[in-house]
Amino acid sequence: MELVIFAKFIGASIAVATGAIGSGFSEGIAAGKASESISRQPKVSGEILRTMLISQAVTETSGIFGLLVAILLLFVAPVDGGPSIVAAYIAAGFCVGVGGIGAGIGCGIIGGTACESTARHPRISNIIVLNTLVGQAITQTGCIFALVISLVLIFMTPESTNIGVIGGILGAGFSMGIGAIGAGTNSGYVTARANWAIARNSKTSSLVLRVMLLGQAVDTTVVIFSMIIAFLLLLVHG
Repeated sequence: MELVIFAKFIGASIAVATGAIGSGFSEGIAAGKASESISRQPKVSGEILRTMLISQAVTETSGIFGLLVAILLLFVAPVDGGPSIVAAYIAAGFCVGVGGIGAGIGCGIIGGTACESTARHPRISNIIVLNTLVGQAITQTGCIFALVISLVLIFMTPESTNIGVIGGILGAGFSMGIGAIGAGTNSGYVTARANWAIARNSKTSSLVLRVMLLGQAVDTTVVIFSMIIAFLLLLVHG
């Protein structure tokens, strides 16, 4: 029991600490870019501030997921179990925490360019905000998948002392957590450049949105690969 409680504490701390990295860093990016944009266009400070706050609200997602898993580990997850449960709790914290880093950074990049784009072309701020929200939602894909794998690890891991089962559990958490970083960051970059493109020529907004979605769809495939491997590793339980 003591070892399981130890794993609950470690998993919870990893989840909330690493989950806050992307969110905290990226909220600072959005706020910094908003400040620069307001200094250049003080007359539209209201629109810029609105864009910043909307972006920061979405950017909080990865940190909230980390907090959610931490609370589940501390207060909901069973305290009894063997080595497989210990591995599952640590892997769950790692998965959701590290898996949220890329999404957090990606959303921050989007929010920063959204503020700059609004300052550049304030008349189309609504279009820029809409494009930002769509892009940020897709950027969160890896983070959501990481949350799913974490919940599976916490609540669906059977007790076992088999070294292969334990390796599969740890591998699933590492696969999904690390695999989500690149896609989240790069998906954010795609949307950020799309915001700039719309600000330069608002008439191409619908075309830019289609290209952005296509690029993000291709980029997200690697996250799907990571989730598939994570589930396959968990099949070792059978």
